[in-house]
Amino acid sequence: MSLNLTDDELLDMTTVDLRLLLEQKRLTVEEHKELRNRRRRLQNRRYARKCASKKQSEVEKLATEVEEEVVEIQHTTNLCSSCSTDF
Repeated sequence: MSLNLTDDELLDMTTVDLRLLLEQKRLTVEEHKELRNRRRRLQNRRYARKCASKKQSEVEKLATEVEEEVVEIQHTTNLCSSCSTDF
């Protein structure tokens, strides 16, 4: 391929910029398709990493909430136990 773009350069390039670059360079149809497919795969990987990170954050948040609820239930249970022994 006659274009030597890094993955980051390709990802950060807007669609319009990519289209202009492809028009300026004399690429074969196959090279053109290959570059577009490479960009799409890189974008999909970026989105997948972002989604996985977001999911992990949500899982951690929910785990913290569960721990807080368990502590609250234990506290309430202890209060109920002490109330029943007082009577």
